[in-house]
Parts: sequence; structure tokens; C-alpha cells
Amino acid sequence: MGEGGGRVVGWGGWGDGMFAWLHVGQYLGEAFVEFGIKEKSYEKDLQRVPDRLDFEAIKEMADFLEKFKTKTENVSALTKPLVHRLIREILDVNLHLKKWSTKVNFVHWIPDMKDKYDKYWGDYAKISDYVYFAILLDPTMKSQLLLYTFKEMIGSKDETLSKSEIELKAYEMLYEVERKIEKFFKTNLEKYDMGGSSQQQSSQQVVDCDDDNDFFGNFLNSGGDN
Repeated sequence: MGEGGGRVVGWGGWGDGMFAWLHVGQYLGEAFVEFGIKEKSYEKDLQRVPDRLDFEAIKEMADFLEKFKTKTENVSALTKPLVHRLIREILDVNLHLKKWSTKVNFVHWIPDMKDKYDKYWGDYAKISDYVYFAILLDPTMKSQLLLYTFKEMIGSKDETLSKSEIELKAYEMLYEVERKIEKFFKTNLEKYDMGGSSQQQSSQQVVDCDDDNDFFGNFLNSGGDN
């Protein structure tokens, strides 16, 4: 519970220690009930006795924060390149915030988290081209995923745009990135005299992924179209 006996959903930060506390705390409701039956005096030491709604709030907060904990652990533990997966992880966070922003207990402080997200990732024009290059170079996704990514970015930034306007902007962005990566490779081929290498054609077949990524799951289910 927060200050003045308020419910735990008022807390606006998170960390491994807090998540662990919330994860365990959601299962302590019955223990409080049993202890209250055996020892009534413990209520005198509390501003307010925890009730069912408190433990429901704890569970809800733990469910919300689990996404961030999992992503932090995945990134920290990886020993292989991650850049081709970066955008899908970023947009999964955006989708997660959007889903939870309509929940009553979260409407007051999710906007602050969204502001922080937008500060670092909200302006897609400021994201390094190399992040987009990595998607194009991933043989399992290529342009199909990048186009879907741009549609999600544009639609999330400006909800007044129609579907056709979003698609037009997304195709323009995709064309620009493809033009840049073509120029990038031509420059390096000339610089390092690598013209003898033949270009390999890779399949754009979409493959499944074993991580818990709602954004990527939506992409797979859509077949690449919004």
C-alpha cells in the first residue's frame, strides 16, 4: 500500500526488487485473513487492514510490470546480436502501455510512462537507420516487417490519419530506408572491392518466434498487413 493506506497502484516506478515484492505479495491475502482470525491485535499497528481489493491491485501491478522485467532480463542475458529485434521490442512496449492506459487504476500515471517512452522512441525519424537496416538484413522478415513497423509507428504518433494515409507514409519511409541501405552497400563494395560476391536471395517467409511479444504476435497474425 502507498502513503495514507492508498492502494499499491499509486506507485509509479519499478525495479527488480519491487516486482519481486509484488509478485510474492499477491499471494499473501489468505495469510492476512488467517492471521487476523488468530491475532486480532495486529490490526492496531496498521493504518488500514489490507483487503481483497488491495491484493487484486498488487496482482494487477505485478502483471503490468512483468513485461518490463522480462524484456530487461532478455536484453541483459543475450550473448548474440539483438539489433534486428530492437524495434519489435520497442513497439511491444508502446502497445503494452496503450493496452493498460484504459484500465481504471492506471489512467493517472501511464501517461507519464508514455511521455518517457516518446522522449526516447516516439520520434521514428530520430531512430538510427542502422536499426532499420538490421530488419532488412534479417532473412526471416525483411521489408514485410519493416513496413508493418512503420505503419504502427505512424499510426501511434498521429491517430487522425486514415489507413490509406498511414500506408502511403509507411511506403515512403520504407522506400527511403531501402534507398539508403542500397547506397550504403554500393559505397562499401566500391571501397573494399567486394564486387565479386553474388547477391543471395533470401526467403521472406515469416517464421514464428518463441518470445512474449504482443507487437510481433500481431504482425504474425496479420500476415504483415494492418
